Amino acid sequence: MFKKPIRLALILAAFGAFALGVFALDSYAQSSGGRVDITPQRVVLGPRDRSGEITLLNLGDAPGTIRVSVLNYKQDENGIYETLEHPLNPAFDPEQILRLSPRQFTLPAGGRQTVRFSIRKPADLPEGEYRFHIQAIRLMESGPPKPLPKGEKGAGMIPNFGAAIPVIIRHGQTSAQATLSDLQYVAMDEKTGKAAIKMDIHRTGNAGILGRAEAMWIPVTGKPEVLGIASNLNVFTEVNVRHATIQLANPVNGPGEFRVVYINEETKEPYANAILQKP
Repeated sequence: MFKKPIRLALILAAFGAFALGVFALDSYAQSSGGRVDITPQRVVLGPRDRSGEITLLNLGDAPGTIRVSVLNYKQDENGIYETLEHPLNPAFDPEQILRLSPRQFTLPAGGRQTVRFSIRKPADLPEGEYRFHIQAIRLMESGPPKPLPKGEKGAGMIPNFGAAIPVIIRHGQTSAQATLSDLQYVAMDEKTGKAAIKMDIHRTGNAGILGRAEAMWIPVTGKPEVLGIASNLNVFTEVNVRHATIQLANPVNGPGEFRVVYINEETKEPYANAILQKP
């Protein structure tokens, strides 16, 4: 599944994922009847933690079979994720050391199920941070074929509605630091058509960063105003820099400065601050 890169927005937490299976069948689909959700949106296990749990929710209007599995994603410098066929870190293979229970079950409409998992770390595991995703897919049944209009042919779809969340494992002494560079004000972002601040987030240390950014506009005359907040600006261990964008509520006029703060989502303390002058 997900053979091509997918954006972070497709992961629940980030990080909710929507999976769609396409089959050469007739046009049978339940476009809104099979949604699955996971809570919490991410799990972080500290050095002494060996287990955790998540809750699966069937948000559909009919009973459904849920299958739980493990995925490995790699982040690039633009925050885009790509599915890997192998573990993100060779020293930490979640398929070998993770125990999930239960892995498949049926939930009634509106039902919920707790899924527990435990980690058995290798004795020689190096200190650092490790990550994988737990995915939950609601398996859809094809149902009876529906006739196509006379003379028409076509391939149909059976949607598999699902979600995925990251599980972060910290082992031994871990730390991470961040700095900001190359801040730029853009009056109209080519992708969104809105004003934005672009910047680079640099990560150092042996752990990833779970962060968000806020941009406050301070005009020469007038009151300061927070114009943009960007969540899920995470920089994980496979990259040392992330190109990030903060979308702004509106363009700014006249001279002043932006104060950009990159905030630790866990401690709520600033990782880094930067000033961007606008003449």
